[in-house]
Amino acid sequence: MAPKSKAQQQQQQQQQQHDDDDDDGMEGVAAASPAGHFDDEDDEFDASTVQEGAVLDNVDAMDAETAAAAVLKPHFPPVSASELIDGMKDTRRVLVPPHRFTPLKENWLKIYTPVVEHMKLQIRMNLKSKRVELRTSQVTQDVGSLQKGADFVRAFMMGFEIDVSFSHGIAC
Repeated sequence: MAPKSKAQQQQQQQQQQHDDDDDDGMEGVAAASPAGHFDDEDDEFDASTVQEGAVLDNVDAMDAETAAAAVLKPHFPPVSASELIDGMKDTRRVLVPPHRFTPLKENWLKIYTPVVEHMKLQIRMNLKSKRVELRTSQVTQDVGSLQKGADFVRAFMMGFEIDVSFSHGIAC
Protein backbone atom coordinates (compact mmCIF):
# COMPACT_ATOMS: atom_id res chain seq x y z
CA MET A 1 0.00 0.00 0.00
CA ALA A 2 1.32 3.41 -0.92
CA PRO A 3 1.88 5.91 1.89
CA LYS A 4 -1.08 8.32 2.31
CA SER A 5 -0.64 12.03 1.98
CA LYS A 6 -1.49 14.36 4.84
CA ALA A 7 -4.67 15.53 3.07
CA GLN A 8 -5.84 11.94 2.60
CA GLN A 9 -5.14 11.17 6.28
CA GLN A 10 -7.15 14.23 7.41
CA GLN A 11 -10.00 13.28 5.11
CA GLN A 12 -10.00 9.73 6.50
CA GLN A 13 -10.03 11.05 10.10
CA GLN A 14 -12.94 13.38 9.31
CA GLN A 15 -14.84 10.49 7.72
CA GLN A 16 -14.27 8.33 10.83
CA GLN A 17 -15.44 11.15 13.11
CA HIS A 18 -18.51 11.64 10.94
CA ASP A 19 -19.26 7.90 11.07
CA ASP A 20 -18.81 7.90 14.86
CA ASP A 21 -21.20 10.88 15.23
CA ASP A 22 -23.84 9.09 13.17
CA ASP A 23 -23.83 6.02 15.45
CA ASP A 24 -24.74 7.62 18.81
CA GLY A 25 -25.67 4.16 20.14
CA MET A 26 -28.65 3.89 17.80
CA GLU A 27 -27.72 0.66 16.00
CA GLY A 28 -30.71 -1.00 14.39
CA VAL A 29 -32.91 2.11 14.59
CA ALA A 30 -34.19 3.85 11.48
CA ALA A 31 -32.96 7.38 10.71
CA ALA A 32 -34.68 10.12 12.72
CA SER A 33 -36.98 12.70 11.18
CA PRO A 34 -36.75 16.35 12.36
CA ALA A 35 -39.86 16.06 14.52
CA GLY A 36 -38.87 12.74 16.13
CA HIS A 37 -39.80 9.23 15.09
CA PHE A 38 -41.35 6.01 16.26
CA ASP A 39 -39.08 3.03 16.54
CA ASP A 40 -40.35 0.40 14.13
CA GLU A 41 -39.55 -2.46 16.50
CA ASP A 42 -41.54 -1.52 19.61
CA ASP A 43 -43.52 1.58 18.53
CA GLU A 44 -42.06 3.84 21.21
CA PHE A 45 -41.55 7.55 20.64
CA ASP A 46 -37.94 8.74 20.65
CA ALA A 47 -38.02 12.25 22.16
CA SER A 48 -34.25 12.62 21.84
CA THR A 49 -34.61 13.41 18.13
CA VAL A 50 -37.12 16.26 18.61
CA GLN A 51 -35.85 19.62 17.53
CA GLU A 52 -36.74 22.62 19.68
CA GLY A 53 -40.00 24.24 18.56
CA ALA A 54 -41.00 21.33 16.32
CA VAL A 55 -44.68 20.49 16.00
CA LEU A 56 -45.52 16.86 16.54
CA ASP A 57 -48.04 15.19 14.25
CA ASN A 58 -49.08 12.21 16.37
CA VAL A 59 -49.56 13.65 19.84
CA ASP A 60 -52.32 11.14 20.73
CA ALA A 61 -49.86 8.24 20.72
CA MET A 62 -47.63 9.86 23.35
CA ASP A 63 -48.26 10.07 27.04
CA ALA A 64 -48.58 13.50 28.67
CA GLU A 65 -45.10 13.47 30.18
CA THR A 66 -43.34 12.73 26.90
CA ALA A 67 -45.43 15.35 25.08
CA ALA A 68 -44.58 18.00 27.69
CA ALA A 69 -40.90 17.16 27.44
CA ALA A 70 -40.98 17.16 23.64
CA VAL A 71 -42.55 20.57 23.02
CA LEU A 72 -42.72 23.25 25.67
CA LYS A 73 -44.96 26.19 24.87
CA PRO A 74 -44.86 29.42 26.86
CA HIS A 75 -47.91 30.28 28.92
CA PHE A 76 -48.88 33.92 29.26
CA PRO A 77 -51.78 35.01 31.48
CA PRO A 78 -54.53 37.10 29.83
CA VAL A 79 -54.02 40.85 29.92
CA SER A 80 -56.90 43.12 30.90
CA ALA A 81 -57.72 46.29 29.00
CA SER A 82 -56.48 48.50 31.81
CA GLU A 83 -53.14 46.67 31.93
CA LEU A 84 -52.83 46.83 28.15
CA ILE A 85 -53.13 50.61 27.97
CA ASP A 86 -51.16 51.11 31.23
CA GLY A 87 -53.49 53.75 32.65
CA MET A 88 -53.28 55.97 29.55
CA LYS A 89 -56.58 57.15 28.17
CA ASP A 90 -57.05 56.61 24.47
CA THR A 91 -59.37 58.93 22.54
CA ARG A 92 -61.22 59.07 19.24
CA ARG A 93 -62.77 62.19 17.69
CA VAL A 94 -65.58 62.06 15.17
CA LEU A 95 -66.30 65.14 13.06
CA VAL A 96 -69.92 66.34 13.05
CA PRO A 97 -70.99 67.78 9.69
CA PRO A 98 -73.11 70.95 9.89
CA HIS A 99 -76.26 69.26 8.57
CA ARG A 100 -76.10 66.60 11.38
CA PHE A 101 -76.10 68.95 14.41
CA THR A 102 -79.89 68.99 14.77
CA PRO A 103 -80.29 65.18 14.48
CA LEU A 104 -77.39 64.76 16.93
CA LYS A 105 -79.09 67.00 19.51
CA GLU A 106 -82.41 65.19 19.07
CA ASN A 107 -80.87 61.71 19.39
CA TRP A 108 -78.12 62.45 21.92
CA LEU A 109 -79.58 60.21 24.65
CA LYS A 110 -80.00 57.35 22.15
CA ILE A 111 -76.32 57.69 21.25
CA TYR A 112 -75.04 58.43 24.75
CA THR A 113 -76.74 55.51 26.53
CA PRO A 114 -75.26 52.51 24.65
CA VAL A 115 -71.81 54.07 24.47
CA VAL A 116 -71.64 54.70 28.22
CA GLU A 117 -73.60 51.71 29.53
CA HIS A 118 -72.57 48.92 27.15
CA MET A 119 -69.05 49.92 26.21
CA LYS A 120 -68.09 51.80 29.40
CA LEU A 121 -66.66 54.76 27.45
CA GLN A 122 -66.73 58.46 28.19
CA ILE A 123 -68.37 60.63 25.52
CA ARG A 124 -68.85 64.37 25.04
CA MET A 125 -69.73 66.87 22.35
CA ASN A 126 -67.03 69.51 21.82
CA LEU A 127 -68.92 72.48 20.37
CA LYS A 128 -65.80 74.51 19.68
CA SER A 129 -64.18 71.91 17.41
CA LYS A 130 -67.54 70.45 16.25
CA ARG A 131 -66.56 66.90 17.16
CA VAL A 132 -67.89 64.07 19.31
CA GLU A 133 -65.05 62.84 21.52
CA LEU A 134 -64.87 59.33 22.95
CA ARG A 135 -62.27 58.04 25.40
CA THR A 136 -61.56 55.03 27.55
CA SER A 137 -61.86 55.07 31.33
CA GLN A 138 -60.76 52.87 34.22
CA VAL A 139 -63.91 50.74 33.88
CA THR A 140 -63.51 50.06 30.14
CA GLN A 141 -63.22 46.29 29.80
CA ASP A 142 -62.90 45.61 26.08
CA VAL A 143 -59.91 46.95 24.18
CA GLY A 144 -61.89 47.21 20.94
CA SER A 145 -64.81 49.08 22.47
CA LEU A 146 -63.31 52.49 21.68
CA GLN A 147 -63.15 51.71 17.96
CA LYS A 148 -66.65 50.20 18.04
CA GLY A 149 -68.00 53.32 19.73
CA ALA A 150 -66.30 55.60 17.20
CA ASP A 151 -67.74 53.51 14.35
CA PHE A 152 -71.19 53.73 15.93
CA VAL A 153 -71.05 57.55 16.15
CA ARG A 154 -69.52 57.83 12.67
CA ALA A 155 -72.35 55.70 11.21
CA PHE A 156 -74.88 58.07 12.75
CA MET A 157 -73.02 61.07 11.30
CA MET A 158 -73.25 59.48 7.86
CA GLY A 159 -77.02 59.39 8.16
CA PHE A 160 -77.79 55.88 9.39
CA GLU A 161 -80.55 55.44 11.94
CA ILE A 162 -79.64 54.67 15.54
CA ASP A 163 -81.00 51.11 15.40
CA VAL A 164 -79.00 50.27 12.26
CA SER A 165 -75.89 51.96 13.64
CA PHE A 166 -76.32 50.13 16.91
CA SER A 167 -76.58 46.72 15.31
CA HIS A 168 -73.55 47.26 13.07
CA GLY A 169 -71.36 49.21 15.46
CA ILE A 170 -71.75 47.82 18.94
CA ALA A 171 -73.22 44.36 18.58
CA CYS A 172 -70.66 43.11 16.04
